[in-house]
This record gives sequence, structure tokens and C-alpha cells, in this order.
Amino acid sequence: MEYPKSNIKSISILKNTVLDISLLYKFIFIIYLIALSNNMFAQQGNIDNLESKIVEARKNNDSKTEYKYLVEIANIYAENNKQKAIKYFEKSLSIAKKINSSHRIKQSQFSLGLLYSLNKNYDKAELAFFEVYKIAKKFKNNISLANALINYGIALKKNKKYNLSAEKLKEALNIVSFKEYDDMLIEKCYVELMNLFKESGDKKQYMKYHDLYETKRMTKKTDEFDEKINIAKHDIEEKDKELSEIADTLSNVKKLTEKQRMQIKITKIENAKNKLEIKNQKQVLKHERQIIKILVLGIIIVFIFGLIAFVQFLAKRRTNKILVLKNVEISQQKEEIQTQSEELLFANNELKKLSIAISKTKNAIFIFSKTGKIEWVNSGFTRLYGYTYTDLVKENKEFVHDFSNKDDISSIINKCITHKQATAYQNEAIKKDKSKVWLQTTITPILDDFDNISKFIIVESDISKLKKAEIEILEQNSIIEAKNKILKLKNHEIIEQNRLVENQNIEIIEQRDLLKISNDGLKSSIKYAKTIQNAILPIDSHVKKYLEYFIIYDAKDIVSGDFYWMSVIKNSKDEVDRIFLAVIDCTGHGVPGAFMSMIGNRLLSEIVNEGKIYSPKEILTQLSINVIDAFNQNHTSNNDSMDVCICSIEKINKTDTKLIFSGAKRPLFYNIKGEKEIKILKGDRKTVGGIKQRTTVFFTNQEIILNQGDRVFLTSDGIIDQNNPERKRFGTKRFVNSILVSKDKSLENQKTEILKILKNYQKDTDQRDDITVLACSI
Repeated sequence: MEYPKSNIKSISILKNTVLDISLLYKFIFIIYLIALSNNMFAQQGNIDNLESKIVEARKNNDSKTEYKYLVEIANIYAENNKQKAIKYFEKSLSIAKKINSSHRIKQSQFSLGLLYSLNKNYDKAELAFFEVYKIAKKFKNNISLANALINYGIALKKNKKYNLSAEKLKEALNIVSFKEYDDMLIEKCYVELMNLFKESGDKKQYMKYHDLYETKRMTKKTDEFDEKINIAKHDIEEKDKELSEIADTLSNVKKLTEKQRMQIKITKIENAKNKLEIKNQKQVLKHERQIIKILVLGIIIVFIFGLIAFVQFLAKRRTNKILVLKNVEISQQKEEIQTQSEELLFANNELKKLSIAISKTKNAIFIFSKTGKIEWVNSGFTRLYGYTYTDLVKENKEFVHDFSNKDDISSIINKCITHKQATAYQNEAIKKDKSKVWLQTTITPILDDFDNISKFIIVESDISKLKKAEIEILEQNSIIEAKNKILKLKNHEIIEQNRLVENQNIEIIEQRDLLKISNDGLKSSIKYAKTIQNAILPIDSHVKKYLEYFIIYDAKDIVSGDFYWMSVIKNSKDEVDRIFLAVIDCTGHGVPGAFMSMIGNRLLSEIVNEGKIYSPKEILTQLSINVIDAFNQNHTSNNDSMDVCICSIEKINKTDTKLIFSGAKRPLFYNIKGEKEIKILKGDRKTVGGIKQRTTVFFTNQEIILNQGDRVFLTSDGIIDQNNPERKRFGTKRFVNSILVSKDKSLENQKTEILKILKNYQKDTDQRDDITVLACSI
């Protein structure tokens, strides 16, 4: 193939020029170092110049100009020396406060917040962004307020204040969503809420905002595709016009073909001529190549020096204008990268913790799909049943209908699908070793954002001991009923056969003895039930490890419908993070109340220790939902409920302790050390569970700060409602007075004094209800 003359010349020049490329790169690198050095000297010179202007502004008492130059110096330092940047921004903040300029205060606080975050000083970052947020609220600029809320929310998240962080980020999202602002702000809110709930372990909320974010992105892409389709349609219309024009010219193609053949012959002749000319030009090109190399090198050198001078000129001119934006942008990028790294590390740690928690729990947990296929089981499932997931597959039990021996399991699952609500039931299951176990089973449907069921989760607890006690009690009741029937028959025979009165009396005495034996057996069973109930209550030695306390726990009958509960939550360093205390009054007393108290104790432990719900109001809300589900109150006439007093105790520092209280028809009493009054926090006027509460009931939190020596009292209504021989109630006022008269005594002596006052008032009157009083000293 023959090349045109101009191409041959260019290729020859390039081949020889490439040989000197490495030398040229070295030369350019040296020039770059010189330019960088000049730029650093220019920066320092710029800072010195600004310092002199600050001095002049102070002499002239021109605070606004002084503020301006302080910010410019801080922005120059922000890239390489953050400590000096913080120092100058703090100076600018003091000037802004001096002249009472909200805009300048906001600007300085925002820059300080970014720099504090980069230095991992999250407490100061939170305070700085809070000040920005307060100022933004004063102005009617929703974009500024939304940005302030987002930055404040991020700072709160870094300080582990997840609830407040979520509140601020959602407030920002409401602002930008309502006004339909820039999609980037909405996506930013979604991303930060995703990060927050991922870090706090709230998977449901994380998935909600993840799906919203993905939906937003897909909508954005759809709009872009629509725009591209419109452009393509326009291009097709243009092409159609061109094709119509081309069609007109097809008739001329034949005429042009003959002309092109003649041109090809001429081209071949010219190519032959070019070959001869190329040979003659080789000597000329050799000389020209040397000249061009020298010219190219000279042009490059001149260009580099010109470029250096131009860059320095631009750097000096643009430094003061764009450095602020550049530093803020870089800081945000660094913060995002650091946040993502921390979130990834935290997520890995959370996954490890979750894996440990699931593997250590005694409950069996397994997940199955909409079709009933079992997809995953935990180690608790293997410990309870003896089956691994591999065993289920091998034995063709990988569908829940094949594995469960519950006859109506299909109808239970269909009920879950129909009502989209969790369903609980009890059944006797068969383990791998053919032994039997009684289980409390809860099937929970998992819903997507479109309210469609995606999967089911089954949680099963071993209730064999509880079921055994229940069966024993039922058997005893059956025996009593049978004996009662025998007594009725015998009495009838006595009336009809007067002449056999003496013999019948003997039989009655014998039956009475049998009844006494049966009653004694029933009492023994109930006492055994009391042993089981006491086993679920907090152990005295365990409570005293964390609190100084006393408990008054007096059942009306052998077993109680009241119970008290405690849970200690520890952080990753195995230190106490917070303590939960609760006193619960279940519907009724005796055996029915005892059964409900045992179920309530288990539900509370699941919510706090397994569900990791730590807000008292949210604990009561979830407990109410679980009680309604456990007793199927939405579909039966069961109206059992609970009155609850619950609080969380969290040490803030060496002197202050935060107590958060929530109550379901029960108050909280507390006494500040040295004060001569008892203060009362009233609970919400609604119960946990109950047939009247067809919808979810929400409770409220009340927060107080206590100091060392302050005392807190949680009670059921038993002591308040206890009456005297005149049928008058002991009442809240007398209970409060009994605390006041003994407030300076030790807790144990105070307990003795309260009981003494109660007994003197009650005298010989029978106990009316179960009595529970739990007191602790902070």
C-alpha cells in the first residue's frame, strides 16, 4: 500500500522524536517542582500580606474587614494545617459575635463544625452545627435550614445520639420533600438516614430509606432516559429528511459511477509518480527532521515556562475567590470517606455481635419464603430440635408444612397472609431423637414497602416446664370436678335413702377426706407453680450488684398476678450502659394472674434483651402489641391487660443520673435527697393489651435528672387500694406520707416502716390484692 507524501514525512519525524521522550519527561518534572515551590512561597506571602491587613483593620476599628481577612487566612490553612485553620476560624467567630452578625456567625460555626469533624472532635462539631441550626431557624430560607439540619443530624449520629439525629434528618427531609427542592438534597437525606439506621441497628428503617433512595435514583434515571428518547426521536426525524434528499440523488448514481472509474485510473498514475518523488525527497527529509526536533523542543520549553507563569498568575488571582469552596468541598469529601469507613467497620462489628447473639440464644429461629420453603435456621434451632439445615434437606423436610407437626399450620400461615399480622400458638413438637417438647411459636410476616409479604420469620421458645405445670393444675382441677360430682350423687342418695343415713354419713366423711387430700394436692401444685414464678423474678444477689434496693412482694393468694423485672444492658467494654426496672400488675390474681405474669416477663425480656428496644415508651408500645397477639385479642373476647411502671436508669457523669419513665396507668414516685416532698410522674391513662385497644397504643416518655442519694419508688395498685375494717382505701396520700416519715432511714428500715404503717391501718382486714413496692437509691 502506498502512503501519501505528507503521512510519510510525519511518521518519520515522530519515530525520531520518541527517542528523546524520557529526557523531556525529566525536564518537565523539574519545571513542575519549581512551580510547586513558587506556589508555596506565594501562599505564605499571601498570608503575610493578609496579616498586615488585619493589623491595619484593627487600628481602624474595622471589624468587618478584620473578619474577612481572618476567614481568608483560615481557608488557606484549611487544606494543610487544620489546627491553625481552627484557630483563625475561632478568631473570626469572636469578631462575628462582637459585631452581632448572624450570617458571619453561621459561616464561622459551619467551617468550625467541618474541621472539628475532620479532627474527630465530635462534641465540638455537634455544638457548632447546633449553633448553625439555631441561626438558620431564624431565617426564612428552607434550603439553608435543611442543610443545617442535615449537618447537625450527622454530628449527632457521630455522638451516638441516634433518636435526636433521626428526628433532625427527618425534619430536613420533610422540608426538601414538601417544596420539591433539588433532588441531591433529598438523596442526601435518604443516604444519611440509611447510614444512621444501619449504624443504630434498625434494619427495618434502614431498608425503608434504602428503597426510597433507590426509587429516587431510578426515577431520576427514567427522566434522563425520557430526555434521551426525545433527542433520539428528533434525530430520527432529521435522518428521515436526509434520507428523502438522498433518495432524490440516487438517480444520478449511475452517471457518477463512470466518472469515478476514470478518476481511479488517474489516481493510479499519480501514485506511480509519487513513488519516484518519495525517493528523491529522502535526503531532504533527513535534514528537515533535525530542524523540526530542535523547533519542537524549543516550543515545548517556551510553552512550559509560559504555562508556569500563567498558572502562577491564575493561582494568585483565584486563591482568595475559590479556596473557601474548595476547602469545604474537600472537607466534606474527606468526612464522607471517613464516615463510610467508620460505618463499614461498625457494620462489621454489628454483624459479628448479631451473629453471636443469634448463635447463643436458646430460642429456635428460622426463615421461610412465601412458598413455605425453609431458607435459614440458627444454631438455637439445631440445639432445640437436633436438626441442621442440611438434615432438613436430606430428609425432605425443607418446607415448613413437611417439618411442622401442627395440623392446621397451613391455615395459620394463610391467616398471617390474610391479616398481615404476627400469629402465635402453642404446640407439642417432635425432635430428631423422637422426644417431645412443648413450644410457644410466633410466626411473623415480613412486609415490603408495598405492603406485600416477602418472607416469614418463626421464633420458638421451649415452654415445656410451664406447660407441665399447667397440665398438672388442669389435672388437679379435673380431679376436683370429678370429686364434686361424686359428692352431689352421694348427697342425693342421702335424701332418697333416709334409712341408710348412718352409712351414708360414713361415706360422706370418707369423701371429705378424699377431697381434703385432693385440695392438699392442688395446693402443693400451686406452691410448685409459685416456685416456678419466683424463678423468673430477679435474683436478690444479682440486683444488689448494681443497685441498693428493697422489695415488698406480697401475693394475695399463693401465686401472684404482680411481678417485678430488671435488665442490665452493657456496652462493648462490658460496662453497665443502663438499667431497666419495672413493676407490672396483670389482670386478676392467683393462678390466672400468675400465668399472665410469666408470659409478660418473657415478652419484656424478648423486647429489651433480644429486640434491643431501649426507649421505655417504645417498650410499652411493643409489649401491648405482643400481648394482643399472644392472647389473640383482635379475634377473641379476651380482655386481659397489664398496668406497668417502667424506667431506664443511665449514668451521665459522676454526679448526674438520667431516668426515663413511661407508665401504663401507673405513676412513678421519687424523693430528692434533702427535700421534704415526694414528687410523682403520672403515667398514661391506658393499659398494655386489652380487647378495647384494637389499634396500636403509643405511650410517652418523661425524663428527670437525679443525683446520688435520691430514691425512686415503683408500685402496683395493691398497696394503694388496700382497705381497713371501715372499707376505706389506704390511698396515695398515706403511701406518700409513709415514705416521707422514713425518708432519712436506710432502705431496709424504710421498708420496715412502710409495712408497719400498712399493717396498723389494715388491722384484721383480708388482703384485697397483690402488693408490690420496688424502691432503689441512686
